[in-house]
Amino acid sequence: MKRFLLICLTAAMLLGLVACGGADSGDTLTLSFLRLGNDEAERTFWQEVIAEYEAANEGVKIAYDEAAIGDAMDTKLTNLFTGNAGPDIIGHGILSIASRVEAGHYVPLTEQYEKWEGKDDIFPQLVDLGTYKGEIYGIAYSPAPYVFAYR
Repeated sequence: MKRFLLICLTAAMLLGLVACGGADSGDTLTLSFLRLGNDEAERTFWQEVIAEYEAANEGVKIAYDEAAIGDAMDTKLTNLFTGNAGPDIIGHGILSIASRVEAGHYVPLTEQYEKWEGKDDIFPQLVDLGTYKGEIYGIAYSPAPYVFAYR
């Protein structure tokens, strides 16, 4: 699981770097990462994944932040984007994609994804979950299936 999430984070970073052009040679590029949820175990996990990524990618730093599950994430995102300070990487539910794309908050990553050498490591269904109107805006990394049960 950790390897899969590291691949997804790497994909997000690579796609983000390509989309924003990256940093000049010798400069440090700091990317902001806002994730839905504030569970201590998940926070620790993501901090480990980020540390591994930063160690493997000199010159890239990730500023990690999170928002509580519920309306806090959407409120935080709306406030950040309204102030032109939206995060570079967003870990949010798939239900937000359409509204955020329509608001101009997310950029399509289809072109960068198609050029990415690691794309074959990702199940197409996970890419489909982040696709809206034929464009890729994200890659699912945390499927949460629900079931009906009967007592």
